Amino acid sequence: MKPQHATSTGLTAGRPWPLGAHIDESGVNLAVYSAHARAIEWCVFDPSGTKETARHPLVRSGDVWHAHLRGCGRRSGLRTARARPVESARRTPVQSTQAAARPLRAREVVGDFQWSDLHFAFDRQHPSRMDHRDNAGLALKARVVDDAFDWGGDRSPQIAPVDTVIYEVHARGYSRLNPRIPQPLRGTYAGLAHAASIAHLQALGVTSLSPAAGALPSG
Repeated sequence: MKPQHATSTGLTAGRPWPLGAHIDESGVNLAVYSAHARAIEWCVFDPSGTKETARHPLVRSGDVWHAHLRGCGRRSGLRTARARPVESARRTPVQSTQAAARPLRAREVVGDFQWSDLHFAFDRQHPSRMDHRDNAGLALKARVVDDAFDWGGDRSPQIAPVDTVIYEVHARGYSRLNPRIPQPLRGTYAGLAHAASIAHLQALGVTSLSPAAGALPSG
């Protein structure tokens, strides 16, 4: 089945923010950043992830490409046509037409990666030549997921990106030697979540944690 270059059914311009794929009451809004693309298409695949069933062109607002698709919950990817400069005295732009399916800033990536020359976008024997073969059947796909969270009696921090301070922390080592944390909790997730740990992070101005490489806590 040849993919349809859909331009109407269920497709609208959508919004350029927030970036990524986000579910709303009627479908999915997709927004991705690219300063150098000359066209981006939102590709939808069948449940197996091997057969492309439709392509939807994104609208450009500045350097953000976006669209809204009604009821899209299937496997998806991006197909990008780029304009890249070549290193020459005139720096003539050449068009890259390699059709690569890419995850959409995905919260869930599906499929089993398979190494193939199709992923390189150029001829490995002649690197100056583009490889126009389609890698969509082998490329990893994104599955749009609903990331809504029930905060119960609590509330979302709602911290603006400009005010966000991300602290990379070794979860086990962070609390292991802290005398203000009870000995049984040191080096554990409970130690990381202890009031003494939280107070120190808040004093530093930290708003979010990111796990560092290394051993994880024991409990």
